[in-house]
Parts: sequence; structure tokens; C-alpha cells
Amino acid sequence: MDSGSWIAIYLPILIVIIGYMQQNEYRKIMIIRHKKRRGLFSMTNELLSKHIGKKCKISTGSYGSNVTGRILEIKDDSGVNTRFCEYLCRMSLTSCILKAHFVPSIHQIT
Repeated sequence: MDSGSWIAIYLPILIVIIGYMQQNEYRKIMIIRHKKRRGLFSMTNELLSKHIGKKCKISTGSYGSNVTGRILEIKDDSGVNTRFCEYLCRMSLTSCILKAHFVPSIHQIT
């Protein structure tokens, strides 16, 4: 085979393989960004326990609600690896529980 036929056959195959590899890397990056945006990387106990006893605004991100109140306690169920945040609701003055896995951000209100 001459060099012209090698280029005509194998160069398009090589371009498709390289394009697929780049697209796969881009897909991995987008999955990580999407998980960060949706809050699938949960907060640690140290970050949550810093706000115990303080009045805070707790955002649940894309799940649709914000709650304002004083954080009373962080409960950790080590067997199931879930964390719950108990807070005193500002409006109804009742104790409520929120799963800490759904909390991407907490803002302290002075």
C-alpha cells in the first residue's frame, strides 16, 4: 500500500479515537460539576458543628427551600452514615429535623 491509502484509511479512524477520548474526559468533568451543584457532596460534621447554637439560614440548594432558625444539635447515625441537623424554626418555634446530606450551604445571621 502506498502512503496515500494509509492516510485515507487510518487518519479518520485516529481522529475519531482522539475525539472520543477527549469527549470522555469532558464528560467526567461535567459529572463532577453537576454533583457539586446538586449538593451531592455533603457537609462534614466539623462544618455543621461550628454553627450549633447560632441563628443561621440553611439552604437546601436545588431541593427548593431555605430554613431560618437556631441550630440545636447535629445527630450522626454512624451505622447508616447519615447526619441530621435539628433546628429551632424561627416562625413556629418548634424543633425540626433536616437531613444534613441536602445542605450545601449555611449562612450565619447576626
